[in-house]
Amino acid sequence: MIKRKKEHVHQELQAKYIQYQLIKQQLSAFIEKKTAVDEQMNEFNSTIDALHKLDNVKNGEEIWSSLGSGSFVVSDIRDTKKVMIALGAGVVAKESAERAIEILQGRLEELTRIEHDLTSDMTNLAHAMNKLESELETLAHHAENE
Repeated sequence: MIKRKKEHVHQELQAKYIQYQLIKQQLSAFIEKKTAVDEQMNEFNSTIDALHKLDNVKNGEEIWSSLGSGSFVVSDIRDTKKVMIALGAGVVAKESAERAIEILQGRLEELTRIEHDLTSDMTNLAHAMNKLESELETLAHHAENE
């Protein structure tokens, strides 16, 4: 009888531990997603800031233009009123700087909602992990005392 109870406690302990590990993996994946979303948000904010600064650039003025990956080139600005913006699915369109800012702000709002949802989900997972950790400690204590 005692042996069966001890086996049951060990099985329950093992099941809770597996559940704990799965939640830990989910939380890790959510952290990676949130990091990617935060990076995108920073990029959009930088682009919006750069688009606002275009108002202070005169046609024909030289500026440093980013090529990506921390590389830049000197370029002559011919038109500060129109910019090329990716619309998705490989489609790029020439839009006014104001319209490009609106598009980017819409994307930023969506990313903010996603970031909020991820944070909420991560909080729920952390609570579940804490609860399981407490249950694991209790079960481990029972297993030791039997």
